[in-house]
Amino acid sequence: MSDVAPVIDAVIREGLGASLKAAGFSKSGRNFRRSLGESLQVINVQASTFNSSASGRFTVNLGAYYPGLADILEQPLGKPWPTEYQCHIRKRIGTLMPAGRDTWWDVDTGSDIGALANDLETSVVEYGLPWLAGVSTLTGAQTQPSSPVHAAAIALALGKQEEAVRLFAPLLTRDHPLSDTLMRWALRHNLIEA
Repeated sequence: MSDVAPVIDAVIREGLGASLKAAGFSKSGRNFRRSLGESLQVINVQASTFNSSASGRFTVNLGAYYPGLADILEQPLGKPWPTEYQCHIRKRIGTLMPAGRDTWWDVDTGSDIGALANDLETSVVEYGLPWLAGVSTLTGAQTQPSSPVHAAAIALALGKQEEAVRLFAPLLTRDHPLSDTLMRWALRHNLIEA
């Protein structure tokens, strides 16, 4: 563990601990998780792989996982909580902030933990939590699908068969064929004709 890792952990503890606990999250390592609406939600603090012992940086990843969508996609989680990268919908905090670009917080062993913690908390509470609240249901997830397959699966989960067929159709016009697995899934859900 680098010398900067405890600084990042202190910023997380001071900046996110109380706010996210009040919002219904539980903490495990650098991950916060809660169940809200139809989703399991994850906030992950990611340290850069290029951090050194003297300095580094971190960012925040957000994700929402939908057990109902996983059932339709035939990809059950198999454990109580997803990791952020297993979530059906994911965002980096910076893309939700006014600048709309990837944002990383720089830290070193002399960083002002209180100032960093305050900035981190403000960013997550003002931009991250509202986004997560907005995608807590499959209806909210419809506005942010990560792929045509997810878009079609969300429509199926909402009982919108015709919309699912329409959303899946662009995959059929691509130059490369669908995988056998995806083809069988689409056939089982009547998204294409046999």
